[in-house]
Amino acid sequence: MNIKWKSILAIMLLLTLVLTACGGNAGEEAETVVDETEQVEESDVEEKDLPTLNVGYIYNDHSLPIMVAAHKAEEFKERGAYLETVIDKERYRLISAEGEPVANIEMIVTNSGAEAATLFAQDQLDISFFSITVVMSNRDRDVPIKALGPIHTEGNSMVFRKDMGIGSWDEFEQYVKEADEPVTLGYLSPTSSVTIITKSALDKNGIHYTEDPDDRDADVLLVNLRATSNYMPALTSGQVDGWVGPSPFPMVAEYEDVGIKTADTKDYAPIGHWVDFPCCCLVASESAIEAYPEAMAVFVELMEHTAEFSNENRDEAAIVVAEWIGIPEEAAKMSTVRYTTVPTEGWMRGTEILYHFLDDSEHFEGDLAGMEFEEVKGEIFDFRYTQ
Repeated sequence: MNIKWKSILAIMLLLTLVLTACGGNAGEEAETVVDETEQVEESDVEEKDLPTLNVGYIYNDHSLPIMVAAHKAEEFKERGAYLETVIDKERYRLISAEGEPVANIEMIVTNSGAEAATLFAQDQLDISFFSITVVMSNRDRDVPIKALGPIHTEGNSMVFRKDMGIGSWDEFEQYVKEADEPVTLGYLSPTSSVTIITKSALDKNGIHYTEDPDDRDADVLLVNLRATSNYMPALTSGQVDGWVGPSPFPMVAEYEDVGIKTADTKDYAPIGHWVDFPCCCLVASESAIEAYPEAMAVFVELMEHTAEFSNENRDEAAIVVAEWIGIPEEAAKMSTVRYTTVPTEGWMRGTEILYHFLDDSEHFEGDLAGMEFEEVKGEIFDFRYTQ
């Protein structure tokens, strides 16, 4: 009996020691797991507490400042505001000059300004880059967006098939007026700046244009190509004789030897009238402007940095856009775009000309119709971050 009880007591003591040891370790492990969980949850909460800004852009170098900001990311830290990469080309965190995260950034590709404006109307975009004429057209339809300022000037051209030999505005004007049938000219969007500038120049020079394929008396038949990806196929297949569009696509047409750049918009007749005309601008929804003023201010600051960088480092910026949208570097380096976020007097004057062209052609049917430009400025612009 003594041996039996001694054995039982020994087993009980051993079990107690084992359980005590396991309990202690288990407790420490449980504490560690809880701590890690709390850290993850705290990190999630921190990220979720930031506003998420959906930023749209188009595959051309008019949207280059946001591409440069994303490509350089943390390298811009020394300049002030920068992006912290979460998922390359998709998701970033916007960081202020003081090193504080102020917003999550979701990058969204759009085919045109018209498509981006539709996404704004559906509350799916907060910021984007597209033509000032698209802003005006959609403000007329009560889409709640404002232009915060330009993002660039220049960078639009007319291109024709190489075999047509049209190498200047004067040659274009002579060709279309002597042709037996309308010359087909493609465009990206009916409300893009380059389309409106081209229509205005055609009008000013007495060139009759139409979008009705049955109108055989017109000098020019305009064709909506809808996306930049359709430029080269439309030219090589003969769907159009030429097109007007943003860089770098005119340079790509020349590089690939399928087209010739007939004229930049600044070279349209009369010479000097179309210089430094507005095109794409920095656009934001009214709700984002009002709800996230700090994040918007930091984002605009970042665009100022990247615009300056893109002007000062044109070859490096060209490499960024070439890699981002998949075009030859040599073509990207031929771009003539000048980046800026400053709404100068010249830029405003060009915007006023575009507004009056749209109004005179009865494009507006809503709030902007029949008004003086001074009256519509408050509807179109919000310069609180750029002036």
